[in-house]
Amino acid sequence: MKLIISEKAIAGKNIASILAGSDVKESRVGTAPVFRFSYGGTDAVVVPLRGHITDVEFPKKYSYWVGTDLRKLVNAEIEYAGTEPAIISALKQVGKDAAEIIVATDADREGESIGVEALNYIREVNVSAKIKRAYFSAITKKDLSDAFSKLVDVDYNFADSADSRREIDLIWGAVLTRFLSLVSGKLGQDYLSVGRVQSPSVDYSEDIFIKGPDGLFGVEKIGRFVEENSIELERIIGSCEVFSAKCGFEALCFNPGTLRLEFKPITHVVRHRHLGSLLDIRLETGRRVKITGSHSVFVVRDSKIQVLLGEELREGDVLLAPKNFNVPEMSQIDILGMLQKHSFAEGKIFVYGAQNKKFIRLTGAGRKWLRSRRKETGLIVYKTRFRSSTISGWETGKGKEANYGLLCDYLQALGSNIDFFISSAFGSVAPLKRQILNIKHVHNNSLISDGAVLGCSDRRWVLPLRLPVTREFARLLGYYLAEGSTVTRGCVLDFGHHETELVNDAAFCVNNVFHRAPSIKKKRTSIQVAFGGTLFTRFLRDALQIGGNAALQSSLERRHRMPLSLDLQPILLDRQP
Repeated sequence: MKLIISEKAIAGKNIASILAGSDVKESRVGTAPVFRFSYGGTDAVVVPLRGHITDVEFPKKYSYWVGTDLRKLVNAEIEYAGTEPAIISALKQVGKDAAEIIVATDADREGESIGVEALNYIREVNVSAKIKRAYFSAITKKDLSDAFSKLVDVDYNFADSADSRREIDLIWGAVLTRFLSLVSGKLGQDYLSVGRVQSPSVDYSEDIFIKGPDGLFGVEKIGRFVEENSIELERIIGSCEVFSAKCGFEALCFNPGTLRLEFKPITHVVRHRHLGSLLDIRLETGRRVKITGSHSVFVVRDSKIQVLLGEELREGDVLLAPKNFNVPEMSQIDILGMLQKHSFAEGKIFVYGAQNKKFIRLTGAGRKWLRSRRKETGLIVYKTRFRSSTISGWETGKGKEANYGLLCDYLQALGSNIDFFISSAFGSVAPLKRQILNIKHVHNNSLISDGAVLGCSDRRWVLPLRLPVTREFARLLGYYLAEGSTVTRGCVLDFGHHETELVNDAAFCVNNVFHRAPSIKKKRTSIQVAFGGTLFTRFLRDALQIGGNAALQSSLERRHRMPLSLDLQPILLDRQP
């Protein structure tokens, strides 16, 4: 009987199904899931782990903080204690009858260490089984077939290097945590936790101010930004996954030396699951943010700027928060980008004059190059944001065309670029399709003509993809904030009968922005100017987040600076209590 060790349950199920040639149902050994099937003329069982099944810790004699010599702690023996008793029991029960054990965990340091942990428990009941290692970069039929036909020995030195890092983390964190807690007198629940990784982070839904590769600025949800702009998982530090990030993005950061906000390049993004509670920090102005207790915060104490952990804040502290973002003057608004981020729930908005996203037709030489380049670089596909099935399709010929943007990102992960790929005759640009696109289907690789406009299905009211910030546009927003409201099919400005001059100016502004005259109706008590259609209503409500009536159109917080030549006040883009 063959025992195959996988790192996670989903990986175990996929490995079992591919090797068996059909779907394999989950069964149980105790409470632990296993997958039984026939492989190579013999019975096989996949026992999936949950990552590490042991943890490093000091012996109990070092558990007393007061009275323990920290210098001895540095050289103290370290124990590996099991953390998954159900899985460990299943390994022993299945492993005692195994003739061959195959480690099929991730092909990296951590995976090697996790596999050896499982082997150590199996050796307690079976010392005669043959032990082999399967290295693969993607869970596909071809990769698994290659790996299981060319099994190698387990690299125990590779596993030891990962364990050394874990032991150093334990020693480093324990000694510093105890030292600082003892000298500060903060013990018990108030102890000061210190270590190589403390997971300082903010909530998924918090906003971050980003400058894109195209030089435009925008507010993104940090969680969504990490998901959409991470490329390859480079390493795992504690509970944190560290990904390389797409090039060209910059984040707005505070420089305590100059007391100014500055844009700094984003090279990596980090995400992790936080099991504890988050701190909800609120300012008297109404601003709020959710962070972990180990996130650093700039505060003013004793007339000095100090950096404190979130858990060290107390009521009455003065936090540094910008009133204005120090960003270049805004000459245009990326309406398409704003609507794509905020406006998917209802209705349809189209780009007229856009062509569908580009595709690359892959040649046979291109498929071979992608396969050999992946193996050469050691890229593990399922540890990146790319789907294993997509990459497998490109390499085997099932996917005859590759999405241009996705292929560009994948080539970057392989250390190459699209220009080299096309110039080497590995692929060619496929003919373009469609002329009208829903904004949900417009991506960076879509080709858009110079005269393209945004509009709804009736195409009565349209706007350019990037709207110039002119005096007329600024005045139109001012009229809306003062006299406007939104209805299902557009915006309405209400003026008194004595305000004909303002009515004429508002109509002029509408015509200047939309190149179309508004509808002007004289009511019993007012004169109404209607314009914009569903498109402008969605832009005001979702993109600029300006309320639809007077109750919601109070004041706004986040400023985008207009050109100085307009001689106007900055536009405010968020409500301030």
